[in-house]
Amino acid sequence: MRCLPVRGECPALDIHGYPPAERLATITTRVQFAPLSPSEIERFVSNVIGISLPLLQRWLVGISPS
Repeated sequence: MRCLPVRGECPALDIHGYPPAERLATITTRVQFAPLSPSEIERFVSNVIGISLPLLQRWLVGISPS
């Protein structure tokens, strides 16, 4: 059975309580290496850090050094 990226459904993916930088690093790693569909990625990001993926993308562009 596949472990869905939703808080509480898979202890390995539940990273609440960690500092934001660690949560973002974990999200980046999970998204890079896990075979997730776009909707699973959206759900994972939303559940783990509490904001939508588009909002996270806008925030990351805003802090980009370029």
